[in-house]
Amino acid sequence: MLFKVTHIDPAGHCRKARVSAIHAGDAIDQMDRVYGDALVTACVRMSARPVLRLVGRVARPVVDCFKESVCVL
Repeated sequence: MLFKVTHIDPAGHCRKARVSAIHAGDAIDQMDRVYGDALVTACVRMSARPVLRLVGRVARPVVDCFKESVCVL
């Protein structure tokens, strides 16, 4: 599978890569081997076959609700 991995080290350097791995833990381990231990790591599995989908327009009040949201993995 293909994963999109973001690796942030203790110094604050952010590195992003697409990693081929069996599972998410393996993808994160590969990034750690290359760049050292991470302060924060995010991993997202990408679909093998990208599909184009129609995205509808979102009402402005809904967008404002999520403006201050923070996602931490």
